[in-house]
Amino acid sequence: MAKGCRPCCSLPHGWLSLAVAIVATVGLSMSLNTLSNCRFVTISDDAFADLPGMSSIMNINRGFGLTTYEKYENSCQPYNEGWARFPEDLGAIHIAARAFAIVATVFGVIAMIISWCICCIACDIRFLKGLGVTYGCIMVFQGLAFMFFEADLCKRHECAFANAAGLNIAAVILWAIASFLSFLVPPFDESATDSVLPVTSDDMNQKNVTEKITEIINADGTKVVTREVLHADGSKVVETTKIGKEDVEKERDMEAVNV
Repeated sequence: MAKGCRPCCSLPHGWLSLAVAIVATVGLSMSLNTLSNCRFVTISDDAFADLPGMSSIMNINRGFGLTTYEKYENSCQPYNEGWARFPEDLGAIHIAARAFAIVATVFGVIAMIISWCICCIACDIRFLKGLGVTYGCIMVFQGLAFMFFEADLCKRHECAFANAAGLNIAAVILWAIASFLSFLVPPFDESATDSVLPVTSDDMNQKNVTEKITEIINADGTKVVTREVLHADGSKVVETTKIGKEDVEKERDMEAVNV
């Protein structure tokens, strides 16, 4: 996967890789809040007057989330603690919605960590594309959490859109953005890691140093001059200089005058 390490936060793939990591971090926070929030939907408290331990005297719109519910006002509690008809009241679709949200969160943690690592480690472009596909899958899993509205609980009672559902929308959008940006991250430029060190005249006077100069004239009139200095120990220094079109024309004029 990695082609080489660079100094911390040197961004071998450019600033776009940092943008992916930041978006993924925010998206993960939305996913976690969606899981823990007990108000994905709300249902009028009057609907539970017949349920032991949940009288309607609170007179509120009671919240129900993916993993918790609102037993008392603004008090979230896990379904398996105090719920008289758990999990019969929620049904298989609610369990599936919760499972998809958990999968999205778990893979989101892994993908986010990888994205931050890419800010410091150069990777193959195919790995970056794969990361984009992963974020796309996370987006789909996150969106499937909206199956909650088809759960048995919402079929028997009127479920209203609540806070956690809004957070879930935000998470889906952020995962989509992370996926899109991952496909735009440029490949690692290996030439950027070449050592560009000055070579003194004393070095050139030594017999164990050889020099090779290559000139390439581009179609737009510019010229790229590459200077390679090879030492006896096998080390190599590469210096690349790009000369603009106007300077190239001036060099040609000077050569014509000298002739």
